[in-house]
Amino acid sequence: MQTVLYCINTNCKQEIPLGTESCPHCGQDQRPPGHRAWTCTKCGLDNPESRTYCSACSWVRGKAYIPPPPTSTSVAPIPATLSNSPIRIELRYTTLRVLSGLFNVLAWILLIIGVLGPVIYLIITNSSGIGSYMTDITITIVGLIYGGLGYLFLKTISEMIMLFIDIEENTRRTSINTQTPL
Repeated sequence: MQTVLYCINTNCKQEIPLGTESCPHCGQDQRPPGHRAWTCTKCGLDNPESRTYCSACSWVRGKAYIPPPPTSTSVAPIPATLSNSPIRIELRYTTLRVLSGLFNVLAWILLIIGVLGPVIYLIITNSSGIGSYMTDITITIVGLIYGGLGYLFLKTISEMIMLFIDIEENTRRTSINTQTPL
């Protein structure tokens, strides 16, 4: 059994103790390939040799990390929910907001008419004995389908208008929150 090791550096070849990870004379890493770790220059984590990027922070192996200089003016952090941001911004697109509300109201009216209309029609035609039973059922089902589809269509338009307004408002709020003071 070998009790003494020699440095793997061909220029050194000095005697080194067993279990030494690097030569005390020349600094050469004595571990076999695949067992050598590299330390991330950004976060300090030891990573296996096989990794090209740090496991913790994704920093590139061997790339020097220079921390950013401290600034006298700091950017306010963006709140987790922008809608709770302390910054008050003006409400824009009043006409689109009203139009969205109008589509929403029309969607509910169409749904109510789409459900009640065929039911009322069915009650009237059955009580007066007019028309065939299959025709009445078909008209009722078609009326319910069209009422439901009309509701979904108008509700979707209403929600899409509000979505676009919210996207614009959140983009504006984010822009305001991330601007650095002059």
